[in-house]
Amino acid sequence: MQVLGPSGTALMDGLLNLDGSSARTTLLTGPCGYLELFEFSAPDAPAAAPVPPHHPGLRHVGIECADPAAMAARVEAAGGIQLGEQIAIPGGAPAVVYCRDPFGNILEFLCPGGRMPHAR
Repeated sequence: MQVLGPSGTALMDGLLNLDGSSARTTLLTGPCGYLELFEFSAPDAPAAAPVPPHHPGLRHVGIECADPAAMAARVEAAGGIQLGEQIAIPGGAPAVVYCRDPFGNILEFLCPGGRMPHAR
């Protein structure tokens, strides 16, 4: 993972409609796209209640992995929670588990198979 910048600049403040922002950023590259992540240290933000999974908007990010249970354990070790049981989808993925990270984001860890082949 490469840490990118700049943060805490007038350019970023203008882009994000913030004042005095400071963040570490990274751009993850995959075979079919990018995922940009920000970890803000300023300005302060009040803690918000997690949004329920059925509300409109982006609710979860699905991540392909070999061992969903191990990934759920890593989320829990970092202060997150596992939302339900790990399941197998009949005719599909042999293992799927949902978690909520310490920031309230919902993460799906999926071992591909059946109707859910590897991402390309």
